[in-house]
Amino acid sequence: MPEVSILLPFYNAESTLNRAVESIVHQTFSDWELILIDNGCTDKSPHLAKKWTQQDARINLTSCDDQGIAYALNKGLAIADAAYVARMDADDWSHPNRLEKQIGFLNEYPKIGAISCQTTFQSSFSKSEGYSHFVDWQNAILSPEEHYANRFKESPIAHPTVVFRKHLIDQHGGYSTAPIPEDYELWLRWMEAGVLFAKITEKLLTWSDQSSRLSRKHPNYAEASFFKVKGQYLSRWMEKYVSSDKKVVACGTSKECRQRATWLMEQGVRVDFLTDIVHRKPQSFEFLAYREIKSPERHFVLNLIRKRGIGEKIERYFTNIGFTNGQNFFSLA
Repeated sequence: MPEVSILLPFYNAESTLNRAVESIVHQTFSDWELILIDNGCTDKSPHLAKKWTQQDARINLTSCDDQGIAYALNKGLAIADAAYVARMDADDWSHPNRLEKQIGFLNEYPKIGAISCQTTFQSSFSKSEGYSHFVDWQNAILSPEEHYANRFKESPIAHPTVVFRKHLIDQHGGYSTAPIPEDYELWLRWMEAGVLFAKITEKLLTWSDQSSRLSRKHPNYAEASFFKVKGQYLSRWMEKYVSSDKKVVACGTSKECRQRATWLMEQGVRVDFLTDIVHRKPQSFEFLAYREIKSPERHFVLNLIRKRGIGEKIERYFTNIGFTNGQNFFSLA
């Protein structure tokens, strides 16, 4: 039985699949099985995958009749034999010592349930600055405490970088096939259950931003879908940890911020007021001047402003008056 099963679903990836598989074949850690999952391809990539199974006995090929990455991943999980599961995407490539570093980490730290790594970002788009900043944000989140505190902003883990203990699937379930970001929902579900996440401080995977990347075009990864998942888990957390006598204040009164607040409320998140640096009465919401928010004893704050650099300023402001990120302040955008 191999020590790690690597799940690599692919769809019409004939231009990148060979490179992705080669990056696994050339790993310094060799005790693995690679499960290639044809997710309804119409190009030559299944032929390329079959050739790899003939070249290396550690590589297996299966197919998934239900098109969609969550279905494909669950199919892979059902046949994975190892104690550890690693993820890999067909348009990315793992650096040679990725598995050696990550398996070594999990063996050394048994309390950590999932380990990822920092990524090198590569894009074929001229307008990819937003993704680049997102990767920088992810790369800076390292400890279990940082992953937990930042979990409602965005996914703190790049999906193809993760290696996790397979028993977590048995305990907490696999990927959701609902129309939501399947990896982000899984991380939030596991964190809710107390699973610890960490990140190695090395860039061990190159994350390639292709036009086919699901997060660019699929409705499961639209902002509304992310806020649906955030709202579900945030509402349950707030029921436990935010007393009913505290007022919940969301930062931002723009149309976009009001929409985000509405998405959260649809999932049961209580929002009593909106606040902003400009005193303006937002439609359908009560307004509270930000200078009236003076103590975490009286208020719980959610930041909904996405403009780059503003979120950090908002967090610094509330930190200076006694709020703590991940306890009585969360940034969700």
